[in-house]
Amino acid sequence: VYSGVSNKFSKVTNSRVQVAIDLLTSDITYVSIDTYTKNDLKACHDLSIQKGDLIIRDRGYFNIQNFNLIVDSEANFISRHYNGINYYSTNGELIDILKLLKKTKNVKIQVKLSKPDGLLVWLHARQIPVGIANERRRKAKANQGAKRPIQKETLALLNWNIIITSFADYEFTYEELYQLYALRWRIEILFKALKSKLNLNKIHKVPDKQF
Repeated sequence: VYSGVSNKFSKVTNSRVQVAIDLLTSDITYVSIDTYTKNDLKACHDLSIQKGDLIIRDRGYFNIQNFNLIVDSEANFISRHYNGINYYSTNGELIDILKLLKKTKNVKIQVKLSKPDGLLVWLHARQIPVGIANERRRKAKANQGAKRPIQKETLALLNWNIIITSFADYEFTYEELYQLYALRWRIEILFKALKSKLNLNKIHKVPDKQF
């Protein structure tokens, strides 16, 4: 049922766990254990959206179609920049986001996501300290795959915290948006507890030989 990585030497069973938390009540509102082939992009469509909700997710759930659904449901979202996404001006012109950011340390601009007639959102960006940016690049390079090296533009963009949101520019400041998005770490703490207390990390046993 939970198929995973396999080769001529062995086969591994994997699954994915999806959890949603109501940050106002700390209630777990959704739990799903799925096959490993059902990634976050597919799972994001299963989570319910209510009018007035604020949806905060990891970048693994970055999905333009789902963002549109959130807005159509009269809810809002806050997300970090996703590498490779294109931004367009309100006039439909492609924005060179790196060139724009290099002009100033702080940016607040209304953009369209992915295409000239895409979803209209606000982009907020702040330059971060050099030491933190360098650490980001170090981790990014350490995690890069041999077949998919990190592009120079992606490494350069690590000099900034970039947030996109459906909230209007006057509703929250960048600092407030960043603090709200930081609440997402509660889900990371939950999964860390599950791995350490329930030994879930020991269930995933990768074979010694992988080709």
